Amino acid sequence: MNSLTNRRSTASRPARRPISVPKPSPSRGRQVDEDELARLVRKAKAIPAVREDLVERVRRQIQAGTYETPEKLEIAIERMLEEEGLLKD
Repeated sequence: MNSLTNRRSTASRPARRPISVPKPSPSRGRQVDEDELARLVRKAKAIPAVREDLVERVRRQIQAGTYETPEKLEIAIERMLEEEGLLKD
């Protein structure tokens, strides 16, 4: 058999390009070993998604009628106007 007839056509396949893997850079931060990573993951999972203490405090303030104050209203209005670009310095 001819060696040319045994070869597959590469015209229908996309050309393979080498994959570039970035080298670790000292500017990206320090290296973390697996034990430390596992410890950090456990610590992160222990943090509640909702700050229940804050929610409870705000709930009590709303029930007591002390949550909404003129100062808080002014801060909220200023933030809203800043976000909309309507507040001039």
